[in-house]
Amino acid sequence: MHFRTHPGIITSLFVLLLAACGGGGGGGDGGPASPLACLTAQEAALANQINAARVAGGKPALALDTRLVQTSRHDAEQRFTTGGLATFDFGGLYAYPTGFTGTAGPGFQSGTEFWTAILNSTDASLMTLESTVTSSDTPVHLGVGEFNEPGGTHSYAMLLGSGPGAAQTTGSCAP
Repeated sequence: MHFRTHPGIITSLFVLLLAACGGGGGGGDGGPASPLACLTAQEAALANQINAARVAGGKPALALDTRLVQTSRHDAEQRFTTGGLATFDFGGLYAYPTGFTGTAGPGFQSGTEFWTAILNSTDASLMTLESTVTSSDTPVHLGVGEFNEPGGTHSYAMLLGSGPGAAQTTGSCAP
């Protein structure tokens, strides 16, 4: 599995319960998770793992935003179909004002495997991404995306955003 990040880019039962219920990110205030019905089970599990790492680092959970989910799905598909991220989108295609960091990678069996690969990576940009997830106050919104590859593997993407206002939690998650 190979990650490709944009240049310069910088589990408890509760989490499993949220994943089983299709739960998503928290409300940027650290409140309870607000599920997005449009997430796949793997996307929900990935979002919950990201937020569990944030909460463990003393930061509030990130609210899922449908615009960032659309973007993440687009980026996951692009990562697989083009073999790269030449036009990695940070949310602009879907009217999200300020997505700022993220990554995508193909060839995974699950969202958990994708997140574990990020956590275990020695790649400097992925280490910075992990640090941003667990210790930065800047991100307030989260998007995760899954693309089903031929042969049973999946591409995943995650995107952190710092847009003003509340997360958009209604509407389509389809890119």
